[in-house]
Amino acid sequence: FLNTSRSEVVDSEALLAALEHHGPSLLVLDAAEGLGEALLPFVASWSEVVPTVVTSRRPLADEPTMQLGPLAPDAAGRLLTRIAARPVDEVTLRALVDGLDGVPLALELAGARLAHFAPEELTAQLGDLMDVLGGGDGRQGSMGEVLRWTWAQLPEALQRALVRLAPARQGLRLADA
Repeated sequence: FLNTSRSEVVDSEALLAALEHHGPSLLVLDAAEGLGEALLPFVASWSEVVPTVVTSRRPLADEPTMQLGPLAPDAAGRLLTRIAARPVDEVTLRALVDGLDGVPLALELAGARLAHFAPEELTAQLGDLMDVLGGGDGRQGSMGEVLRWTWAQLPEALQRALVRLAPARQGLRLADA
């Protein structure tokens, strides 16, 4: 009912009715930072019916927040194993978990990258990536470094293709690509 990727709420009343009749539940709204304060009236309404947890990279307003720390190594390994698109041996798994400091988002991103990189390749890149993530002047300074590092990892042919597509600010159809 709530699509944060398109920042729209669809049929809030239907969700509320379903929550009222479903029985004991927990409503989790993930990655809600795109909706901001517009989400607050809905959360207030829904949380009267069912306990509600909203995840966001930043507070939406003055609501109570809880900062989550890194996962314990075993939990981090289970998360990475569940997300990975391929088997990862125990030594490489431990190196990835340790290199990513057990940070859940980093583990999820690394797990997704395992669809494109061999586990050993990804492990070998951790040193460079962690230097990039730790550098810069605050979040924006390091983000520029992350983007430059990511660009440098792309094959030259893909870089050329992206440069040609960059002027298409309004998007393009697959047939036009």
